[in-house]
Amino acid sequence: MSKISGEFLKFFGEAPVSKRPLHEKDISFKPDWPTPRVARQIQEYFKKQPPQYVPEYDLTLPPLINVSSGLERSSSDWDLRAASHLLKRTMFGPKYGDLETVVDLGLEGTVQTILSATEMPNPPGEWVNEPAPAWDALTPEEIDDIIEQHYMWMFELAILWYDRMAANNITIREMMTLFWHNHFAVEMDKVFSLRPCFVRSSPPFPPANNP
Repeated sequence: MSKISGEFLKFFGEAPVSKRPLHEKDISFKPDWPTPRVARQIQEYFKKQPPQYVPEYDLTLPPLINVSSGLERSSSDWDLRAASHLLKRTMFGPKYGDLETVVDLGLEGTVQTILSATEMPNPPGEWVNEPAPAWDALTPEEIDDIIEQHYMWMFELAILWYDRMAANNITIREMMTLFWHNHFAVEMDKVFSLRPCFVRSSPPFPPANNP
């Protein structure tokens, strides 16, 4: 078993429901990324990996619900019930202490807190600053080593994100990070340079005239 397979089982556990090779559906290969030669080797690398156990899931859409509310300001009282309604839609798993805090803040104070800027997390490692390798200058063995290391780093970055979602403060940042991640369909396994996947500075991108 490769290190990648071992990390999958250690992190997600075994769910022997649907058995299929990892490279067929989980990885969407591009024939020329990062270079044609490396793309071919990446495909061959994953063909050698053992199958992964992936739980089946139902894609049936739930029935539509008629909603009569609009964007008008609510006339309901700001209490624990209203605070729970708001926090359940702007953060993951609000605690009872969070509800008490925002009730004391009032509605306006709560909205300001939810939308206020928060500190960026510390990087999971110094490797986030490493430049992309010069792929075509590498031997096949060196490329295989980088592929293994890349996926170990992917796990580290994913665990950092999961931890932030599980223990997030009264902020909408992590909820919106997940929303935009899904909206733009970001995939770390297509990048093979994890530096763009972890943005620590502000603004996140340099000015257009600064390469």
